Amino acid sequence: CKRAKMGGLSLEGETTFLLPTSKAGSQEQRVYAVRWYMLIVLSLLAFLQGFVWNQWGPISEPLKPVLGWGKNEIALLANWGPIAYFMSFAPTAWLLDTRGLRISTLLASGLVLVACILRSVTMSVTPMTYLTHVAQFLNGLAGPVAMSAAPLLSSTWFPANQRSTATALTAAANYMGVALSFIVGPLYVKKSETIEERSEHIQQYMWGTLGLAAITFTLALIYFPNKPPHSPSRSAAQERTSFGQGFRQLLVHKQFWIIASAYGVMTGVYSGWGAFLSPNLSSFLDTPSNPDRAEDEAGWLGFYATVAGACGGIAIGIFADSLGGKMKLLLTLFSSGAAAFALWFALLCLDIVPRNTASLYVSCIVAGFLINGTIPLFYEIAIESVHPIAEGVTTSLLTTVNNVGCFAFLFVPDIPGIGNSWANWALAGSCVLSTLLLFFIREDYRRLSVDLQHKRYEAVN
Repeated sequence: CKRAKMGGLSLEGETTFLLPTSKAGSQEQRVYAVRWYMLIVLSLLAFLQGFVWNQWGPISEPLKPVLGWGKNEIALLANWGPIAYFMSFAPTAWLLDTRGLRISTLLASGLVLVACILRSVTMSVTPMTYLTHVAQFLNGLAGPVAMSAAPLLSSTWFPANQRSTATALTAAANYMGVALSFIVGPLYVKKSETIEERSEHIQQYMWGTLGLAAITFTLALIYFPNKPPHSPSRSAAQERTSFGQGFRQLLVHKQFWIIASAYGVMTGVYSGWGAFLSPNLSSFLDTPSNPDRAEDEAGWLGFYATVAGACGGIAIGIFADSLGGKMKLLLTLFSSGAAAFALWFALLCLDIVPRNTASLYVSCIVAGFLINGTIPLFYEIAIESVHPIAEGVTTSLLTTVNNVGCFAFLFVPDIPGIGNSWANWALAGSCVLSTLLLFFIREDYRRLSVDLQHKRYEAVN
């Protein structure tokens, strides 16, 4: 295989082949091993952005006497994520589609780095409160790249039979970051510690996160090109619709909005539900003899459910690549199964169904596995349905709907006297609604058909 040089680095072409074009001659297509480095860097950014967003909820109880933050303050900190997302998704979509992956990834990783710096300055209550709100907002501005760049990376760098897998790996990284925040925080900052110990451990927690943010930014700065010298597939080489035209087409694209609604209502509510899990469980798990139980159980439940979802997303991504389609069937099976297990969890929490620890874990983990497992497939089926509209604007608008669901969910705790049981019913209902919407999706694999035409051409010639 030949070697190509980009940005001072030598890239080994793993596969080289020729594709017919509308012009005389042929167009060389090649797959580069460095695509895995690109995937690792973007996955690190996605992981860190999710980790930073969800750091405060799992340690909400130990935080109260240190910084005086109550349930509403924690909910607002989490809500800065979707608020900032709404403000930045359109500029980010434009940046991804017109300026490419490098500048978008550098900007996003730089925003997360600055956010982590602001949170590490002081532990004095007033400045820490203001700086943390600003930090959460900045981290939220990085969300569209962390959540939307994966399909663009997979389309630009990966062959057709690896696209869903690559998208799934980066999507999994984002909610793996959320998952680890459920564990690392409660393990490091405990309610049983003195206020001085908690304050010290919170600051160390912030410094550790800052170190990871600095590493991620440095890796992106060293090497992260927009695209390889040669496209990995015929569809990747195909010209995309301009940003403005594509955006206008998406706004009136019926199939896109059905897919986006099915995705956003289920995954958005689930994101908010996870951030609200500790106060949700405290109403029936905390006891005078064990005041930390809800926080501990919420941490482990959130961790296992999100890890299961990450594994589910990767597994279903690999499976979808091998099938070359049939995404609607997989999505319907997963969302309907999630509805059943979310309903079981709601009934357990109300003690309508006899409750025990094993049942809580099984229902929560399987629901997380099924819900998060759908995310890469929603990305891919949306892009397939609207091709050749660019991936950046498509996924940015798609994930914005997710943040609408999350924002709406996290707004509800501010309603006086609302309680906590509504959260579990909202999750079950969102899964049911998503399943119903999926029946109206008409499968149309426009991008895949371009690559399959190339395969048929090779077979004939």
